[in-house]
Amino acid sequence: MNSSFNELCNMLEDFESECTKIRNIWNQLRIDNPGFEQVSEENWQEKQARMWLHGAIDVWECNELEKWLYGDLPTTKVAQSSALSIYKAWEKWLKISGVSNFTTCLEYQKKTQVYVEVESKEPSGTYYADNDRFDIAKPFKDEILFNFIVRLAHSIEDNGEGGKLERRALKSFLSFLRKKYPNEQVAFIEHIIPYKRKLHCGKIIRLIPPEAYPIPENTAANILMELARRSRNGRLDARCTAIESLALCWLCIAASRIRLPKTLEMISNIKSTAVLSGKEFSISTTPTYGGDKFRRPLVDSDFSVLLVPTWFGEQPLKISNRFAAFLKAVSHLPSKQPRETILQRPKRSLTRMFDEALKSIKPNPEYGNITYLSLLNQPHIFGDHRCQSNNQKNK
Repeated sequence: MNSSFNELCNMLEDFESECTKIRNIWNQLRIDNPGFEQVSEENWQEKQARMWLHGAIDVWECNELEKWLYGDLPTTKVAQSSALSIYKAWEKWLKISGVSNFTTCLEYQKKTQVYVEVESKEPSGTYYADNDRFDIAKPFKDEILFNFIVRLAHSIEDNGEGGKLERRALKSFLSFLRKKYPNEQVAFIEHIIPYKRKLHCGKIIRLIPPEAYPIPENTAANILMELARRSRNGRLDARCTAIESLALCWLCIAASRIRLPKTLEMISNIKSTAVLSGKEFSISTTPTYGGDKFRRPLVDSDFSVLLVPTWFGEQPLKISNRFAAFLKAVSHLPSKQPRETILQRPKRSLTRMFDEALKSIKPNPEYGNITYLSLLNQPHIFGDHRCQSNNQKNK
């Protein structure tokens, strides 16, 4: 059996053993101090969940690793460029790309029972371009793109998105920006005017799929514990899949602390070189999220660093040394192809293992669909429920 596999199993056994020791101390404290709420069973469940969520035992360590990280949006060259010049480029794009294409095709006529050649109009990639009223407010002379997008957002929140032409014009302009520039250059738009959105109480909010809503901490921890159990029992191939599924869950939970747009595909493709020790990070050129205005200690021998991919580029994140060692060992598991990423198992295998773990722990059916995407939003502490959109609740 591969040495990395044995190392991973030993790591999980050691972690569970330490959790058990703490549980025994907790129980003794409850016996010695009856009625002391701090050592109640309810508080133990909360503490145990957080130890599993962060792969950490020490209270100070867990507290450090559960912080949400947010600051000023990283500025980009496109965000600081002239809005007027980009606006004019969009108008030029409308004239070139907005012309609809016509093709001929055969259409069967039921009445005459013959095929007739008809013209078919293909939709324009600009969403609409053959109307003089297809327009949005022009930028000011010296206005940068970031400020222009913010002004458009305020206009939407104050006056709505307008009629059909106004809505499609805005969609066309934002689509032009997203197509023309790399994601990391225009990611700031998602924070201001998301692609999928609606107005709620006069504010623009992002629409997310039902499975992306966060789940309770206890449920997330139960998923991790079940996957850890499966990693040490059963067929070797299934155990390797369970280990990678556990690693993906932990990666999602860790990445959820960074309040920047990211996708499950990005997290699934994190490379082994993204796991750094505090010393390695201190000599790297990776900028700290938030810049000089948002300082936090990232370099510390008690922690490791994970470079999390986001639409704004890689962002450094503190993780426990235990979790870092686990990810390193996963990246050394044997595979048919050379490993560049930490995870190597097919997506369908990881999804199947996750679903099997869910069947075993039997979460509250009212939570709805739970997937890896559910863990990309930080698990919550607000009781045995899952926040959902009104549309989902009414189904």
